[in-house]
Amino acid sequence: NIHDTTSFARNSRRLVEAETGIRNVRWSGNSQRLSYNADLTTAGVYQALAINVDGRGNTRVTDNGWINSDARWSPDSSELAYLDHPSVAFPADLVVSSGIGGATDRVLAFLSPNNREVREFAWSPDGSSIAYVANAETDNVYELYVVPADGSGPGVKISQPLMPNTDVLEFAWSPDGQQIAYTADQVTDTVRDLYVVSRNGSGRVHLSAGLGAEEVKEFDWSNDGQRVRFSTGPQSRTVVADRIYAISPSGSNRVQVTNGMLDGPLFFSK
Repeated sequence: NIHDTTSFARNSRRLVEAETGIRNVRWSGNSQRLSYNADLTTAGVYQALAINVDGRGNTRVTDNGWINSDARWSPDSSELAYLDHPSVAFPADLVVSSGIGGATDRVLAFLSPNNREVREFAWSPDGSSIAYVANAETDNVYELYVVPADGSGPGVKISQPLMPNTDVLEFAWSPDGQQIAYTADQVTDTVRDLYVVSRNGSGRVHLSAGLGAEEVKEFDWSNDGQRVRFSTGPQSRTVVADRIYAISPSGSNRVQVTNGMLDGPLFFSK
């Protein structure tokens, strides 16, 4: 449904009905369309679709695979990148298609024949590239790659080689699209550290080096891209954090913003 929040009237309008569920609803950047995943024709078989906010132009973007999930708009709202699951829920390939359907898909990461998968992805701010996390080279090791969004070249690994069973966990583009910050347990299994690397894989910096028994919980770029904020806490896979730091992406001028929370760990949000 869609609702006009500027009005006090009950004006919700039904846009889409599905067999069992609608998932991953996202506004396009120009606010003119919505993308979503739904099982419109076969219960449990999800496809990526897009619709105008007035309810017209409902278009099935994907026409392949068993499940197509997690569709995300390009910055200019013209295309959708999504995960294509050919036969079962996993593995998954990374595909880009026109936001109005009908165009030929561009497969940017084709990993399913080797029973491997893309787990997470994000468009660069300028729409020229897509970063993604995948176990493309080694089973149970998820690394960070960047691929041209137009399909003109293969994905390039930009994270440092990882040990067995370690992973890149989360990542975020800098506001100017020239760097990516990411967390990984590449030094010690299950202990999350924070890194920044350029989009071509050069100039990697370990931002959380030397924090002792702490691990990184959350992180975020400042709006101008000049600082990275991150919270830390005990070395365990929880979201509990008791300190916040800020640092330059070059690794200089790290500042502990808060004192340690002596009365017990707190939860910090971005």
